[in-house]
Formats: sequence, structure tokens, C-alpha cells
Amino acid sequence: MPLVSGRVLLEGACELGIAVGGFSLTSQEILKAVLETAREEDAPLFIQVPSNSVYTAELVRSMANSYRIPISLQLVGFTTAEEVLSGIRHGCTSAWVDLSGVSLEEAEELLRHIVSLSAPLDVSVEAIVDIPEGIKPSRLREFTLRTGITALCIKPRAGEPSLDLNLIREVKENTGMPLVLSGVSAFYYEYVAEINRYGGEVKDFTGIPDGEVRTAVGLGINKVDVKEDLNVAFISEVRRIIAEEKGIIDPEDLLKPAIEKVKEVVRRKIRLLNSSGTAPAFRRMC
Repeated sequence: MPLVSGRVLLEGACELGIAVGGFSLTSQEILKAVLETAREEDAPLFIQVPSNSVYTAELVRSMANSYRIPISLQLVGFTTAEEVLSGIRHGCTSAWVDLSGVSLEEAEELLRHIVSLSAPLDVSVEAIVDIPEGIKPSRLREFTLRTGITALCIKPRAGEPSLDLNLIREVKENTGMPLVLSGVSAFYYEYVAEINRYGGEVKDFTGIPDGEVRTAVGLGINKVDVKEDLNVAFISEVRRIIAEEKGIIDPEDLLKPAIEKVKEVVRRKIRLLNSSGTAPAFRRMC
């Protein structure tokens, strides 16, 4: 199936009251694991590629065409209009723009320009901005309308061990737009413990529990970004095999079991977000 605009996935998820997973590409093997699991679950998804790896977009496009599920190719970490244009030229159908640390006024000006370039090509724009404490709901709504962004990204404040569910509720009620949750890795205990059991030193990782993410989806989150949890699952199995199976010399004997662990996490996330089995509904929206 050809790649679809992120707008279709975000607006569709908003309409269905679910969230779609945004899975980061760290290797071709992990990409294949994500795609295969999404196909088994009949779920839509975003595949995220870092803006400094724009040339890997063609790999995603070629692989995605063989899967009959709605997939949006999203390049993440953009900060300028020029970077967004480069992503569009390489086939992205969604852009994730990080304007953390920029004033709301500056962010508004830049986003209006970015949207003016991307909207005619049906490339969605998600923006992460610093939402000032105590901001008037009318100002936030004005910001989203004036910029024309497709979705607003909410990220836990640094050092906060849990989500600000009141903020999510307030933003949803006052904008009505699709919302994205980023930076919310669970750091599942069983995988972290396995890494540390076999010589790793993963410390001081406090993740966001699945229960909180589920509540956030119920309050209006429509996309959840996933990266570290895939990496932790992969590394946990690699460490176990190296420690327990001393005679291994074939990399495939490491890779295959590790990829199965990745698929476990992908499946867990898709079901957590209530997007399993929803691909047919999204195909009708395309």
C-alpha cells in the first residue's frame, strides 16, 4: 500500500478515539519487525526517521509498499523550513517539528511558514512547543488555528515521573485537535532487569506506566511515539544469549530472538493504544 499522509492517521485516530504508534527506525531489521507486527495486528502506524538520516526514507518507502496497512513516513527532529522541504523531497508524508525552547510567538511564525509549504502537498505537521504554565485556553486555541498545524505534541516536563493528565484534558478540550505524546518510554522492568542481570548497567530509568498512557489515550492522545522500549527489548535478549549460549558464532542466532522481543513490545504498544484491527477503517479514509 502506498504511504499515506500523517493527516489521515491523526484525524482518523481522533475520530475513532484511539492512538496510532510512531515507531522509530534504528535498523532495517527492527523496521521489518515493526511492519510485520503491525500487519499481523492489522494496525496503522507511523515510521519515524531522524532528520539527519533522511536518505533512509527510500528504504522505508520500498518496504512499506509491500504491506497492506496504512503507513505514514515521518521525519522527526526538524527545526527549520529548509529541513522540512528536504524531508518532503525524500518522500516523507509527515513532519515532526521540535521547537522546544522557542517562544510561542517565534514558534507561531515559523510554523505558519512550514505549514504553508507542506499543506499543499498533504504533508502533516506535528509540533512540539513549550506550553507556558497558566496559558489562557483561548491563546492556545488561537495558536493552533493561526499556525494550521495538524497536531500538537505534548511531552512530559523534565524530571516529571508521570504525565500531566490535566494538561492533556485541557488542551484537548480547548483545541479539539489531534494530540501526540512523545518521550514516554515505559522502560519495561523485565527487559531492564534482564540487561542488568547479564552485565548491563541501566540505572535511574523511570518510565511512564502503560496505565497512564491508556488514560491519556482516553483523554484525547491520538499518537504515541515509541523508541527506547524497542531498543531495550532488543539489547536485553542479545545480552542474555551472549551470556548463556557461549558457542554462538552466527549473528543470526543473536538477531532472530532479539527481533522477536522487539515484536513483543510492538504488539504490546499497538494493543495498548487500541489501534489493533483498525487498519480497514483507515483504508476507507484514504
